[in-house]
This record gives sequence, structure tokens and C-alpha cells, in this order.
Amino acid sequence: MATDSTRHSLGGEVDLGSLLGSLWRAKVKIILFVLLVVFAMIALIRIIPPEYTSEARILLEPQETPFTRPEAEGANAAPREVDEQAVTSQVQVISSRDVAEAVIEELDLLNVAELDPAREGPGLVESILVTFGLANDPMAVPREERVYMEFSERLSAYNIRDSRVIVVEFTANDAQLAARVTNAIVEHYITGLRDASQRNTRSATTFLDAQITDLRTRVASAEADVARFRATSDLAVGVNNTTISAQQLSELSTQLTRAEAEVAEAQARAEEIRSILRSGGGIAVPEVLNSPLFQRLQEQQVTLRARIAELSATLLPQHPRIRELNAQLADLNAQIRSEANRIASGFENEARVARARAQELDTRLGQLKAEAARVGEAEVELRALEREAAAQRELLESYLARYREAAAREDDAQLPPNARSIQLASANNVPVSPKPIPLLAASFIGSLLLSIMIVLSSAILSGRAMREPSGPQDDGGRREPMEMPHMAPAHAVSAPRPAAPRLQPVAAPALEWPRDIEFVALDDQVALRRLLTSLRGPEGAGSIVLVTDSGGGHRSAGVALGFARGMAAAGRSVVMVDGQGEASAMLALEGPGLSDLCEGTADVTTAISRDPMSRAHVVVRGYGTPDVAAAGEIVAALSESYDCVIFVSEATTTAMLAQGSDVVALAAASGHNLTDIRLAEVLSEAAPRVVGVTRGGRPQGVRATAAMPRRFQVPQPA
Repeated sequence: MATDSTRHSLGGEVDLGSLLGSLWRAKVKIILFVLLVVFAMIALIRIIPPEYTSEARILLEPQETPFTRPEAEGANAAPREVDEQAVTSQVQVISSRDVAEAVIEELDLLNVAELDPAREGPGLVESILVTFGLANDPMAVPREERVYMEFSERLSAYNIRDSRVIVVEFTANDAQLAARVTNAIVEHYITGLRDASQRNTRSATTFLDAQITDLRTRVASAEADVARFRATSDLAVGVNNTTISAQQLSELSTQLTRAEAEVAEAQARAEEIRSILRSGGGIAVPEVLNSPLFQRLQEQQVTLRARIAELSATLLPQHPRIRELNAQLADLNAQIRSEANRIASGFENEARVARARAQELDTRLGQLKAEAARVGEAEVELRALEREAAAQRELLESYLARYREAAAREDDAQLPPNARSIQLASANNVPVSPKPIPLLAASFIGSLLLSIMIVLSSAILSGRAMREPSGPQDDGGRREPMEMPHMAPAHAVSAPRPAAPRLQPVAAPALEWPRDIEFVALDDQVALRRLLTSLRGPEGAGSIVLVTDSGGGHRSAGVALGFARGMAAAGRSVVMVDGQGEASAMLALEGPGLSDLCEGTADVTTAISRDPMSRAHVVVRGYGTPDVAAAGEIVAALSESYDCVIFVSEATTTAMLAQGSDVVALAAASGHNLTDIRLAEVLSEAAPRVVGVTRGGRPQGVRATAAMPRRFQVPQPA
């Protein structure tokens, strides 16, 4: 019996030894074919012109220094970093059409033949394709466009990951040309950055110039409004940038305070002098003591008292001289008191004058306060005008500073771009294409595999590598041809096969059941479970079980339903395909089915039904007669989606589909049925495994199981 992977082959089993023999016999042809392909590749490599790639690298980083950085940023300001998006954008700038056209014009690449392959006209094959409309006419495209398209295909620009380095590569048949083009691209890119910066600076200068002219007019107008409002509102400015009314108010307040202080001081001193005079005490007021008259009178008083004291030593108190001196002393005391009263009166007069002045100042102060209220309201509006003028002035000064910086940076030498070349391209003498070793290795391996596939396919299709299946032998030990015609398995059916001859009952009582048929009784549950468990298909596909009988199909329909429900109960996905119609009648199912699938008038989703008694799926017979070849293909396709496909077929078609199945189940009658025996003999020659299923005991004429080949025996319980 063949393995699962080869038992569905055309006309028999694949013989591995025959395949290896076919390869050995064709070894010379294989070697010659491989050498031919390799030498052809060598010739092609020598014909193809080599291509060279030159590489240059650009580093994106700010080139500003503290001496070229704008004052607004500050000399110590950190340079702005170039982010990942900016690097990607610069890669697109390098690959832009403007840079390409500038390089093409500078290096006169329009006259370089390798960048314009179509300048000599299309070749023969291309002309034929253009004639039949299968390709575009390259000559219909302008030469500039053709060169640009070829230039773009040869140019490659990309950034190195996790860095700000951009790699520029250009491929050409001439290494020197590739280097010149690469360096020209880098030069034009950096020059373009500088030109763009200069254009931006020039645009900024023009913009600032217009803004400054307008701002100067607005600043002059705002300052004129301030001066006009100050004049009309009597808000003249005095010392310390304050209004005159405010200064007057401050001075009057100071004078009033001083006058009130003088009134209080003069009254206090006058009251003090008069209090001393009333008490008769000594006058010790500084203002009185500082009076020259008071000082002379005191001197005279001291002199008289000294004279009286001197004369009192020799003269009596009533002495005329003593009395005269006492009279002079009393007169001096009266003069002293008179002088003190005069000074006190002077203080009182000063107090009255200071009080009058304070009253006058208070009246004037009230008037100035009313004026200050009016001035305060005017100053609010004045400050608003001054703020507007100051804002316009600051904006003007800011624009002037920017204008000076922009004007100073208009020179190219003062505009460093944010990129610099860190590696210039040089002529590379090592071609990047074609790669001889990879091409030769690929041609060698590909030609070897192709030749092996051709030899193996030829051996299989011709039948030389196929081993005939087991069949009856003649007396000399040679295999006799089977009675039923051979047919390709259902997995590979591509065309209808001739119908098998209808079996006729044979009245040959001497016939016995074939030796390699297994038998399972329906009442033996253990044997049935083991049989269902053993129904496994090849790896990657489900098993295909054909169920048939030699009668009208009633027995096979019952057996197929039992198999399907048993497998569904075991948790396996199973579908029963009814090719007879008896199973559909037993389930009372109608609708499109197998015949409609064969004709293509229905799809699988509409043809599959559900068994009412289990989880098994059912494909009914349909409205017509199923085509045998198409039915085999459908069963094979279903085996890729289900664990098991149970196909209920008629006896006349079972042998044709038996080779593509895993097991053929024959629903046999209980007695000695010659038709069943004859059908079993045909199936044993065509099918890899035949199992007889009976409802009662073992049919008559069946040999013992121990005499069967070991591979066909049903496993016995332990």
C-alpha cells in the first residue's frame, strides 16, 4: 500500500527509486543545461556595461557663530537643533526637480548618451511594442524630460538613521561622471540653502523698510497728539517732569504747614514769656535773653546791685545814697519787664501774621485742589496718548534694530547655511553592477533546480516513475489488467472519465470474498469506534470515505449517515455528500446540491445543509445527475476544509472514484450475495482500503481476519 502523500497519483504510486534513476540517467543533460546557462550568464555579464556609484555626505547643523548670530537671539543663545522631520524634508529638497535641472544644465548632461538611451531611437522589440500600443513611444517625450527621468532613477538620497547626515549617491557607467554629478548636487544644494536664506533676508529687509516708514509717520503723529493735548489742557511740565499745577499744590501745602507751625510756635513763646512775668520769676527765654537792650539793662542791674551791696556795708538802708540806688534798681527792673512784654507782644504779632498767611494759603490750596482734579482727569487721557506714542516708538526701534541686522546680513559671506559637506564624492573604481558572483550563483542554482523539475515532471507524466497498484496475477505471476478502467484520483481530476460498465449479478456460487477486505458489524460498537478513529486523511487534508452498495442505495445511505453522525459526535468536522439521492430522501432534504455544484449553478454555501440529528453537514444530490469527474473534484476540495468527507456513490461510479479515496465502505447484505462479492473484488483492485459493513454477522464466504494482510486489519481491543 502506498503512503498518504503518493497514493492519489495518476495511475498508481510514485516510485522514488524510479525518480532517482531518471535523474541519474539525465545527469549529462542536466550538467550541459546548467553549464549552458552559466556560460550564457557569463557572456551577459561581459556585455552589460558596468555601473559605478559615487557617494557624498552632508551634515545638517546650524552654522551660526556668536559673531553672525542675530542680536535678538543673544550671543550666548544655544543653536537650534535640526529635528528628524527637517532632515527628511532636506532629503526631498536634494531629490527635487530644481536641483536636478540645475545640475543637468551645468554639466551639460543633455548630451550624455547614457542618460538618454532613446536618443538613437527605439530598438526592434520596443518598436514592435510601440506599434501594437503595448508601450509608450520614448521619442514622443521631450529630450529634457527623458534625461530628467533617467537622472532621477540614478539619483539616491537618504538620511542615516539616528543622525543628521544625508547620503547622496549617483550611479553612472562612467565613474568620473558619477563623482562630478554627485559633487554638483551637493554644491547646488548648499548654494540653494544660502540663496534661500539671502532671499528671505532680502524679503525681510523690504518688509521692514516699508513698516519703518509707516511707523515713523505714526510715531510722529502720536507724539504731536501728546504735545497738542498737553498744551490745550494746560498740562505744562515743570521740574522733575511734573505739571506746574502739581508743583504749586505741593509748594502751597508746604508753606501752609510751615505757617501753621510758625503760628503755634509764636503763640507758645509769647505765652511762656507772659507766664514768667506773672509769676515774677527770672526770665530765661532765649529770645528775651538774646535782646541787646535786655542784656544792657541786666548789666546795669548787676552794676547797681553791686554798688548797693558795697554801700550797704557803710550806709544804712535809709541813707539817701542807698535809697537813690534802690530807686535806680527798681527803674531798671521795670525796664526789663517792659522789654520782656515788648518781646512777647512781638511774638503775638508774629503769630497773628502767620495765622493770616496760613488762612490765605489754605484758600489758595483749595483752589489748586479743584484745579488738580481737572488736571488729573486730563492726565489720564494724556497718559493714554503717551502710552500709544511709547508703544509706537518701541515698535519702531525694534524694527530699526531688525532692519540694521537684516541689512548687514544681505552679503552672501555673512549667511552661513545650516548644512556643510563632510565628504565629497570621488571616482569609485569598483562597479556596483553587475555582481558576477551572485548572478552566477543564482543562474547555477536556478538552472539546476529547473532541470531537475523538468526531468522529474517528465518521468511522472510519462509513467516511468509510477508503480502499478496491486492487482490479480496470472499463473505466471504477472499482473493482469483490472476489469474497471483506471482513473485519476478525485484530487487531480480535470476531465470526465469514461463510465464504468454496470455490474450485473453473477451467479457463481463458488465466489468468495477477497482476502484483503475488513468487515465490521454494525452491532459491534467498539469496532465501529476504532474504524471511525482510523479514518485519517493525508497531512493537511481530511479523509475521503466512499460508501456504496450493490443494491438500490438504501443500505449505503444508512451506513453513511451512521458514520457522519458518529464522527460529528466525536467532535470532528464531517460532511456527507449524497451522490445517490437515498440519503437526501431519508433526511427529507431538498434544494441545490451536488449536481448543481457540478454544473456551476450553485455555490458551496447554498448547497451545504445541516443534519437535523447531529452537527454533521450534508450536500444533497440536487436537481440533476452529478458528473463523476466534477464530483471527484468537489469531494477533493471539501476534504481540505473538513476532517472527513463521506461520499455516498452508486456502485457503477465507486470504482472510478476509489483511487482518490482513503477508504471505501461497502454496505454488504447479511447473506451470501454474489453481487456484493463481485463488487468487492472490483473495489479491492481499485481502492487502497475496503471495509465491509454488515448489519448482522459476518457474510458467508468471508475468510478469517487473521489471514488478511496486517495493514488492513481492524485494531482489536486490548
